[in-house]
Amino acid sequence: MTFSKTITTLLFTCSFIACKYLDNTKNINKTLSEPSVNSNKVSNDIYIDTVFTKTDGIQNKYLFDVHLLSKYLVHLNPDLIDSIVVMESKTTKSQVTYLGEIMDLKTRKSHYVFTDFTIIGINEMESPRGSTKLIFINNSKEEIATYNLSMPDERPNRIIDNQLIFQMDTIEIRLSISGGLPNVLCIPQIDCY
Repeated sequence: MTFSKTITTLLFTCSFIACKYLDNTKNINKTLSEPSVNSNKVSNDIYIDTVFTKTDGIQNKYLFDVHLLSKYLVHLNPDLIDSIVVMESKTTKSQVTYLGEIMDLKTRKSHYVFTDFTIIGINEMESPRGSTKLIFINNSKEEIATYNLSMPDERPNRIIDNQLIFQMDTIEIRLSISGGLPNVLCIPQIDCY
């Protein structure tokens, strides 16, 4: 009899802890996806935000990857800004867009910005999968930073006045960078990556 009471108590305690963990996770995710203190709602359909990064204690988001760099550097051409370049192979199809340059407000270093939507598993899977990325290449063209976005419509569609422009339904989000690229990029009204 005491064995079943012990098991019941143990199960109750575990479910209580699990519920508390899930509540905390929801609060953390809610906090991460909300606009920063610096976010300004200009009108009912425009948000302006700046991603501030403290450089001490945060790892560098840029990586050295020759394969990825070569994939995007061939499209680094002012004549190709906002043009979609389609690359196809037997099993994949990529749509790469070079958005242009964005300058860090604090360091004054520029980043070349690309988006990439790739469909994987063409002719191999009944239901191919997609991968969406936001890519930054540093001004020396030697390092690359990528953010894996959730959906293709979460990509920025252009750069205006040194701000990445995101369009979600009727809402426009304008994002600036200050102090380097963060390990986690949070875009107001969209998500964190």
